[in-house]
Amino acid sequence: MRSFILYLLALGTFYAQGQSCCQSITNTQTFASLSTDAKFGEAHVLRTPPSADLMGKMISYPVQGGENASAYEVAEGPFNGKVILVFQEWWGLNDHIKEQADKLAKTFPGVRVIAPDLYDGLTATTREAASKLMQNANEERIRSIIKAAYDYTDSKNVATIGWCFGGGWSLRAALIGSDRVNACIMYYGMPIDDPSLLKGLQAPVLGIFAKQDGWINQEVVGKFENAMEEAGRPLKVYWYDAPHAFANPSQPSFNGEAAIDAWMKTVDFLERNL
Repeated sequence: MRSFILYLLALGTFYAQGQSCCQSITNTQTFASLSTDAKFGEAHVLRTPPSADLMGKMISYPVQGGENASAYEVAEGPFNGKVILVFQEWWGLNDHIKEQADKLAKTFPGVRVIAPDLYDGLTATTREAASKLMQNANEERIRSIIKAAYDYTDSKNVATIGWCFGGGWSLRAALIGSDRVNACIMYYGMPIDDPSLLKGLQAPVLGIFAKQDGWINQEVVGKFENAMEEAGRPLKVYWYDAPHAFANPSQPSFNGEAAIDAWMKTVDFLERNL
C-alpha cells in the first residue's frame, strides 16, 4: 500500500513540476552565460499551470545584515524536528515549486518543508525574463537567505533538494548547512568539482542526471564523482537515458517512467538519511 501511495504522490509531483533550469555552483558568471545559450533556452518550456490548491503559506524570516527573506512553508501533522529545504528553478518561487513542497510534506508527515525565495519575490513567465533573473541573481544575497533559513528552522536534521538551478543550490546549501544537513539531493544541477570545497560536506549526496543532457553531461558529472571520491564524501549517482529536465511533464523531453523511478529513489534516500 505504501508503495502505491508513493507512486501516486510521485506522479502528482511530476505533473505539478512545471519548468526548470540549471545552476552552476562553481562560477556564477559561467552560469549566467549559459542562460543566453539559445539551445539551452529552447530546452525549457513554460506551461500555463492550473490554479494550485496549496497547503502551505508564505512566511518571512530575518536575514543578518539585510532585508527579511521570504519562503513557502508547509507541514503535514505535528512537527517532528526534521526539515526539508526546497530550491526553486530559474523561474523563481512559483506555484510549481510550492506544489513540490506540498508533495514532500504529504510524503513525510511531521517534516517541515521550506522553499526559500532566492529571488526576493520576483518570478518569470517567459524564458527571456527567467534568463535575466538568473543572470542578475545576487549570490551573496542567496547565501545569506539560505544561511538565515537554517537559523529560522533551528533544526539539526535537514535535507536539501532542488531541480536544475535549484539542484546546484541544493548542493551549495548542503555545504552552507554543514553538519546540520543529513541528506542532499540534486536533480541535473551543475555540480562542484573542487575536492577542497566538497570536503566540507557532512551529508551523503544523491545525484539524478540525464544521459542526453547537453550541459550537465557525463564528463561534467564524472569530474564531480572523482572530486567526491578524492574528498572522501559519499555520493550515489543515477543516470537515465533521457534529455535534460526529463522529470518535467510540461516538455517533450518528459519521461514518465524515468521521472517516477527517480522520485522513488529520492523518497527512499530521504527515508534512510533524514
